[in-house]
Amino acid sequence: MNKPDLSGFSVTDLIDKEKGTLYSLIFYSCGLVFGSFLYFLVNSTSATKAMKELFLGAKGDFLRLFFSNFSLYFSVFMVCILLGLCIVGFSVIYGVSLFSGLFLGLKIAYFYVNFAFKGFAYSILMIIPEGAALMTVLIYTIDISIKLSSMIYKSASGKEQGSAKEIKSLLTKYLVYALAVTLIALINSTLTIMLKEIIILN
Repeated sequence: MNKPDLSGFSVTDLIDKEKGTLYSLIFYSCGLVFGSFLYFLVNSTSATKAMKELFLGAKGDFLRLFFSNFSLYFSVFMVCILLGLCIVGFSVIYGVSLFSGLFLGLKIAYFYVNFAFKGFAYSILMIIPEGAALMTVLIYTIDISIKLSSMIYKSASGKEQGSAKEIKSLLTKYLVYALAVTLIALINSTLTIMLKEIIILN
């Protein structure tokens, strides 16, 4: 059996090539940890009530739940796009990953503290897969936005002009990822309704 040729493989080159994904995951992970600790720092009656409304307020019929999920997901997605169209967006866009991780960390901590094992099971069954799917789409969206924002910056500074073909390709990918965001909201809402008798939290 022939062994794969790894003579041209370089860990440094791999990290450099995937540094956008790496940075997104690092900021996302930091947000997760910080969000979990933040819940305990701000844990109060008023804060818990606000989080209950945020995390549980949309439970009910399918359309209401879908609209709630879609509004949240698409808002974050649109922030990525707007930063991609901003001349300095590439320098601050990883804040989206940090915020997404912080939100998910708060959500998991809320369910675990208030519903014990049932909340932990709910997190494993619904919240973590939902967060992982959305973050996967956001990572690719952030990568596109960084490229687009960098092109705008270089064009504005007279360093380099992006080709119309390349810009069109990036904008087309935005449309594909917008459909992915919609699909994630649809699947999550459908599963929540289907499994509501099992995962309902009272």
